[in-house]
Amino acid sequence: EDTEIHHLFENCKNKVNLRKRVSLRSSFLVDSPMAFGFLRTYVVIPSNPCGVVSEESLGFAFLHELTHCKNGDLFVAKATSFLRVLCWYNPVMYHALAVINLERELACDETVLAKLSANNRLAYGHALLNFINNV
Repeated sequence: EDTEIHHLFENCKNKVNLRKRVSLRSSFLVDSPMAFGFLRTYVVIPSNPCGVVSEESLGFAFLHELTHCKNGDLFVAKATSFLRVLCWYNPVMYHALAVINLERELACDETVLAKLSANNRLAYGHALLNFINNV
């Protein structure tokens, strides 16, 4: 099972055309897949993800998180966190950062959807909703 997940992860890295080194890890501390890191980048999935989601949904999650890695969204997330700390007193900044985060997610979804067939686009949407419902 672990080998299949790593193989799926590597296939998704190739689909995204990601040249950067990104490692896959699992943890019981996360409820849904996430990317993090700065110098070393990781995609972390819940322990035993296949017990919760299908392989297809996991592949969509990998495409989503790896697209964040390719687009430099992890750096943007760090920068917005820094700005939130620096401008904690400014309500306009909170709104601006929320808009930045929303646009980052929408751009990521748009990029992933552009790589998928029409049938897979609907499945991608269902996979996102399933991950939201599992959190």
